[in-house]
Amino acid sequence: MTVLDGTNEGLVLALLRHDADVFARDRKGKTALEWARLTNNTGASRHLEMAIQAHIYASRIADADENRVTKHAHVLERHAQLCKDMQTAVAANNVVQIRALIQQATDDGMSADVFREAATSHSRYFLDVETSAGWSALTKAASVGDLPTIELLVQHGADVNLETKLRHTALTWAAYCGHKDVVQFLLQNQRADWRQGTSEGKTALIHASRNGQHVVVGILVAVLHEWSVGCSSANRAKQDYAGDDPKAPPEDKAGMDAMGYAKAEGHAQVVSVLQTAIDNAQNHLDHVETLKAKTADVACNLGCGFHHAKDLIGYHQDNKCPHRMVECEFCNAKTMDMDMDEHKVHTEMP
Repeated sequence: MTVLDGTNEGLVLALLRHDADVFARDRKGKTALEWARLTNNTGASRHLEMAIQAHIYASRIADADENRVTKHAHVLERHAQLCKDMQTAVAANNVVQIRALIQQATDDGMSADVFREAATSHSRYFLDVETSAGWSALTKAASVGDLPTIELLVQHGADVNLETKLRHTALTWAAYCGHKDVVQFLLQNQRADWRQGTSEGKTALIHASRNGQHVVVGILVAVLHEWSVGCSSANRAKQDYAGDDPKAPPEDKAGMDAMGYAKAEGHAQVVSVLQTAIDNAQNHLDHVETLKAKTADVACNLGCGFHHAKDLIGYHQDNKCPHRMVECEFCNAKTMDMDMDEHKVHTEMP
């Protein structure tokens, strides 16, 4: 683009609108901006400088985008290999190789956050990839009670609530197999959702109950109790132990609840744990309802407009209410407390 001597700001704007090359040089080796400065054409200089700045900014963005695309492509390529290697290791139950792959990913900077930045929202991190048989590294470790491997997987971003095509999560496997240490670890700090039902509608409590794992049932019941008391939901807790409430039975898709499975399979210890939990939940509910009834806000029966807790309103009515009847100490006549001063004025003192 050549800028003629003189004031030609309009021509510069017109050429810029048509994407003229602001870096082009004429036969003398000068750019348009250099000519504008030589001729003291401040208006044209300003427009050209702004165009050059915009071009540089756009180029930097394009370069950054290109670099990001290249980086993401490298991440996904590396991650794809990790997925294949992890599937092979899980299928072979090769714990040493699983640990080596985690270390390898750490050394390469392949964290879960780095992967998710490069991948689509529905892509699984390599720690969560499952084999053709439906095992992920975490669900496999949970099924065999390998707590050290589970701790390592969770630490590096494995999804604790992931359900594989075997219709199990890590928690339901650990509960079904009776690995109490794994169950406790997964429940710590609400890592795993103990209320989550699988695609069959089975919770960890149902799985533990149907397989006779009374110790794990006790752990899950304790967590449920803590939650229900904290939420003031004892009635909900009772429903979760057994599906005898027609409004919200915690049944699976086969129509069975934890108690139903325990009874059907003849697991007497599980039935005992669940029944105790149901009774305790009912006792707690009764206690809560009793407290609610005692502390309900009620109005004074004497009509003074005062409100207080039901178990305390009696003291007000007997000793403080201005509408209560009191006896005059001089004539023994009875009148409202609020009228006693006036009554005494009109009563002849002894």
